[in-house]
Amino acid sequence: MINSDNITTQTNGSSQLEATQNLVDEETPLIQSTSTTANNSSMSNGSAEIETENSSTNSSLEDENEKLWPATFERSISLLAGPQMDSKAIDLMTRSPRVVPPHLAQARRALMKFDRTYFTPPPQPNRHEISSPIQFKKPLKKIKSLDFPHEKQQQQQESESRMDKEEMRLRQLKEAHAYRQQILAKASVGVRDETKETTLVQHSPGYQREMAYKKESMIKKGKEGGDGGHGIAVKDASSFSQCVFNLCNILMGVGLLGLPFVSKSAGWVLGVGILLFFSFVTWRTSILIGRELNGDPRPGHLFDDSPYKSPLAPGSTPAARLRPPIRSFPDIARESFGNIGAILLSIVLYFELFSCMAIFLVSLGDHLHAVIPQYSVTHHIVIVAFVAVLPVIILRTARLLSYLSAVGTFATIAVVFSVCIYALVDGDMTSSMSQVSSDTGGVIQNAHTAFRPRGIPLALGLIAYCFSGHAIVPSIYSSMRRPQDYEQMVHVTYIVVVAVCVLVAGSGYYMFGNYVDDQVTLTLESTMRSANEHIVTKALTWLMILTAFSKFVLTCYPLALGIEEIISPCIASEEVMYFLDAIIKIILIVLSLTLGAFCPYFSLLCSLVGLVCTMIVSVIFPAAAHMKLFWHHIGWGERLLDIIFLVGGIFSAIVGTWATVGL
Repeated sequence: MINSDNITTQTNGSSQLEATQNLVDEETPLIQSTSTTANNSSMSNGSAEIETENSSTNSSLEDENEKLWPATFERSISLLAGPQMDSKAIDLMTRSPRVVPPHLAQARRALMKFDRTYFTPPPQPNRHEISSPIQFKKPLKKIKSLDFPHEKQQQQQESESRMDKEEMRLRQLKEAHAYRQQILAKASVGVRDETKETTLVQHSPGYQREMAYKKESMIKKGKEGGDGGHGIAVKDASSFSQCVFNLCNILMGVGLLGLPFVSKSAGWVLGVGILLFFSFVTWRTSILIGRELNGDPRPGHLFDDSPYKSPLAPGSTPAARLRPPIRSFPDIARESFGNIGAILLSIVLYFELFSCMAIFLVSLGDHLHAVIPQYSVTHHIVIVAFVAVLPVIILRTARLLSYLSAVGTFATIAVVFSVCIYALVDGDMTSSMSQVSSDTGGVIQNAHTAFRPRGIPLALGLIAYCFSGHAIVPSIYSSMRRPQDYEQMVHVTYIVVVAVCVLVAGSGYYMFGNYVDDQVTLTLESTMRSANEHIVTKALTWLMILTAFSKFVLTCYPLALGIEEIISPCIASEEVMYFLDAIIKIILIVLSLTLGAFCPYFSLLCSLVGLVCTMIVSVIFPAAAHMKLFWHHIGWGERLLDIIFLVGGIFSAIVGTWATVGL
């Protein structure tokens, strides 16, 4: 696009002439026939693009130092949002916080926390280093300033000015583009070679500046909402179907393996009932999270624009949103309950990630023990942790991580199809399994149980863990091409997820009844005797091993980055940060290994994480934040429903955990 300084648009019809004169005066010639010039041009374009991307990445990482902890959560948790095949995006999601001199970081935080006057606009961060931290010996008096307009009025004026400038630049682009096409039409007369035509286009007046502006606009668009605010320049935002797929991938994880065991624990009637009830609760809280991110209690489809690109200032008109939009889960907590609330919620989020690492190790050990029974589950966990996982995490490779992120999605699809197909082909296998159990002295009286109230706490925790993942919802929301369609996307996603969960739970329990293990793939491995079935179940078991391995590796990164962010102000160089990054990941592996060896029970770990962490993150917090942000703007029906979710979540977390541990 043409720079506005080079073209002066007038209303008397001379804009075309002046645009032509300015474009002809450019240093870029109309035609350059030498191939050397073309190669130099392409090399300069590539280097400029790389330099622009690197500067954008460094700027986004530098901005994290000015934010409150955990600033890295927003970009790092996106690694778990869905299959990531872009190595550049994965590299940014897993990159350690940028090292900043301690005095400079302290000065920036002091500047951002400084208590300003009533209508003074927020300060712009200074990119220049200073020799000493800012100190204020005497506090400034709070005097109502007349130099600045009201904040809402100022935001309205800035949005109108921004729209006028953008319209002017678009008009100038069209005029310059039309002029270039006229020159190219005259210069390319009689030229039939496509290579020569391409050379004409690349060296026509204004082409280089037009391409440079398009790259700049792409990066700016990515920062404003096309990438979820991570500073990653992307060509296209996520479509509706991509967001449905990513949210389904989050909700249908390793917890899907334990759904047949839910029917064994509480009975198939109570199990299906708890599944449907909790799916309704998490569906409702997903809607609440979307409205909190949107900054308004009204449904998102009532707005015509994206919350991150709206020209209307929050609260300026009835058509505008009540509050500014939010981008991440900790930011919702900070907006609702202050910085203390954000810190407490972040601790719960990181503890949930740590617990999931232990769960993945236990699942890995169980499946390896099924394939190689000569070693115990604990031995398998130790061997895998130190032989395979440790080098991969320390020597991180973006390409390898991109492959690992796609393994879990493929494994989930394979498990669903395998369980359903085996249920159709083999049917009820409880009679043959009871005969085998009678030979070993382990006969179960009732193969299928309808009601077992004693197992409700364990079943509730397993289902809660299966529906965990609300912390990743903001990443999906902010990456949507049309955030206004978020609630419709949630409706479609939950229809698919609930149907698949009921199908897997019903098929697995129908086949194996009360003989089912806490991971249905282990039961498939031990019962399929024919040659073909044995090959399929072996392949499925190894696929689950790769899935647990990949999820363990990917989950370690957000947790490690959160710890690195705390110690980064005390680090002097990037080399020291890289060394500490490896040390932190080794410590996390050892701690998760200790937890998995101390409690190597998949169902118990999943249930405890679901009852404690998932209840807080996916039920209690969304309802509490919704009440805190929009209490005076919602009806009594929504208030009552939020109170029920809040009280019910607290009760389930306390009583359910106590009952599960006491089982």
